[in-house]
Amino acid sequence: MPMPLEAIRVIDWTIFQQGPIAGVMLADLGAKVIKIEDRVTGDPARGLMVVLGATAGLKGRNAYYEYNNRGKRGITLDLRKERRRLGKSFTVWWRSRMYLSITIVVTSLKG
Repeated sequence: MPMPLEAIRVIDWTIFQQGPIAGVMLADLGAKVIKIEDRVTGDPARGLMVVLGATAGLKGRNAYYEYNNRGKRGITLDLRKERRRLGKSFTVWWRSRMYLSITIVVTSLKG
């Protein structure tokens, strides 16, 4: 049986909880969700709650992060480096690389 959102492609540029849960809901309905993280720091939730995951017997795995990002593919980007390299053409590059094939962008970041 086909999923209702299987033709949808989503960029998930979110951190912590509310944004990632929105991406999980879309993935659960069949959307192809790509999680973008900063190459240097990653999602801050990766280091959050590791102790609770270990307490639950997950041996250092982060259940909080894994639950909030299940069903997603992930990539990392160093946008500061790309912006320095491409200068003013950065926006054109970014749109041509990512946005042309994306249906939805979910973000919880300022700016």
